[in-house]
Amino acid sequence: MSVGVAAPASPYKGLAAFGDSELDALFFFGREREREVIVANLLASRLTVLYGESGVGKSSLLAAGVARELRARTRGAVVALHDRWSGPFADALELVRGAEEGYLILDQFEEYFLYFGDDDRPGTLLHDLPLLLEESRVNVLVSLREDALAQLDAFKARIPSVFANQIRLEHLDRESARAAIVGPVQRWSELTGEHVQIEPALVDGVLDEVAAGRVEGRPHERDRIEAPYLQLVLERIWETERAEASGVLRVATLESLGGAATIVREHLRGALASLTPGEQDVAADMFEHLVTPSGTKIAHRAQDLAQYADVPEPTLLQVLGKLTRERIVHSVDGSDRYEIFHDVLTEPIQTWRQNRRLERERIESSRRQRRLAALALFSAVALAIVTAIALFALAQRSHARAQARHARAGELAATALADLNRDPVRSLQRALSAARIERSSRVADVLRTALLESHLRLVLAAGGAVSAVSFSRDSRRALVGAADGRVSVYDVKSGRRTLSLRVAGRVAAASFSPDGHTVLAAGKGGRALLVPDTGDRIVLRHPHLADASFGDGGHEVVTAGGSSVRLWNVTDGRLLQTFALGGDVSQVALSPTGDRIAAAWSGPSGVNHVDLFNVQSGNPLADLRGTTTSFSPDGRLV
Repeated sequence: MSVGVAAPASPYKGLAAFGDSELDALFFFGREREREVIVANLLASRLTVLYGESGVGKSSLLAAGVARELRARTRGAVVALHDRWSGPFADALELVRGAEEGYLILDQFEEYFLYFGDDDRPGTLLHDLPLLLEESRVNVLVSLREDALAQLDAFKARIPSVFANQIRLEHLDRESARAAIVGPVQRWSELTGEHVQIEPALVDGVLDEVAAGRVEGRPHERDRIEAPYLQLVLERIWETERAEASGVLRVATLESLGGAATIVREHLRGALASLTPGEQDVAADMFEHLVTPSGTKIAHRAQDLAQYADVPEPTLLQVLGKLTRERIVHSVDGSDRYEIFHDVLTEPIQTWRQNRRLERERIESSRRQRRLAALALFSAVALAIVTAIALFALAQRSHARAQARHARAGELAATALADLNRDPVRSLQRALSAARIERSSRVADVLRTALLESHLRLVLAAGGAVSAVSFSRDSRRALVGAADGRVSVYDVKSGRRTLSLRVAGRVAAASFSPDGHTVLAAGKGGRALLVPDTGDRIVLRHPHLADASFGDGGHEVVTAGGSSVRLWNVTDGRLLQTFALGGDVSQVALSPTGDRIAAAWSGPSGVNHVDLFNVQSGNPLADLRGTTTSFSPDGRLV
């Protein structure tokens, strides 16, 4: 810990990402394991791809964790981090191009495609990044959202191995999130000399309330923690306790604030409620251009935003100033370009904007209804004279109802679009409801988009945590193995279960034979079952069973467990041969030609091996290094 670093007002960052600074690195906790994995990959590989869902904390990990760790490990190496794509990016490449040892981190890379698309002319990354990898000694890491991963296909022509080294960043687990809560407070106390405590009940309460999906009201996962929500909630609790001169962060404070969901909603609602109704209309028009329909934030100049919102620039700057102070938007690198403060705000902003638009439509509809009521009253008084006016009033009422239906259909269509990335099935249901109310080109476009995005065709109930799945080669049947030892075969078209088995322990492997007539199911309890169409069951016993698979011809089965590999005859379950290895075997494969076996195992020293054996002689052919194994279809490569 550096001695001259002054403590910040709060140990928590809220929605702000951790930066590439010594102070932010001191308060960054909970990602130590991921930092080591990413740094090791970046040191060893020319190109690493890091991806994950929006809001898992990729930017904070790269800035406060990976970049700082790289500089500490590689004295004299050039480490460059670039995460802004609305402006020039050539300086980042030039900074590392001539370095003897250089590391380039390109964060929020999905925004590059937003601004530059698939242009591959000189001066673009599609052209310059492959050249940098070919002509220099620079290792590169590309970080982007999971839903944008497929866009890296644009590099495959120049970088065929662009997907060879991928790392998926998951949400914080509970232990890591616990460190992210407790660690910053302890560090703050060390720097200030003022001892602040955290109630254990508060830690557990916050973790339960910010579990993935909990804040948005979706089915949540208790062991996956939303990092931005966690920081926002903790920052709000810290501010409340410090305002009361309290030296303890208490669970009672979380409860008095209404819980995590209320804190998150009130952050955006409170910021927008501070605007006048006219300023809220300006903000709604502005947000329409700061968030794309797919939910990606995009930067614009203040002058352009003023034109989009059709207001004078000073008026827009006043709204931007208020939203900047509330951390809803911020300036990009101090320029006149503005963007949404954090990705996690894009969805709530879209929902608020749609609600604001619908509210304006309801107000207008209500005005029309009041005018209609007044007209109807006047018509009742002078019915003989204003029969034509009465007919007009009926037409207006019909129009108002049509407008109300239009507004409702628009609300359902907008909600369907907002939920498209998060829940395509629910989006499709809402788009269908909108189509039942109104048949318009707009609703048809939303329905078409929802149909294209909805990939779910069938849900199979496994009865427990799924540990193995496999399709038959004709794709007509699915094989599902669960942690409780249950193995089920389903008809894919109807979803009907056609076969049910049980093995001892968690299902380690389950597959169909190449001809589809035999099912193989292996359990961790040391027993594998071979079940042909005739219904007979052949038991293969192998202590500490870890893997099992068919040969390509379907005549042999190979199993792995403990420190040995066994080869069996499929027809009668006869043991053909046993191969001994120097450690615990985790995976095994039989070549398509049936003459070689490859087994992945790890020895007492922790070194990972892949051994290759000749089936006929039983002699070892090679000792490789690796953790998983597979043969090529022609059997020539492993």
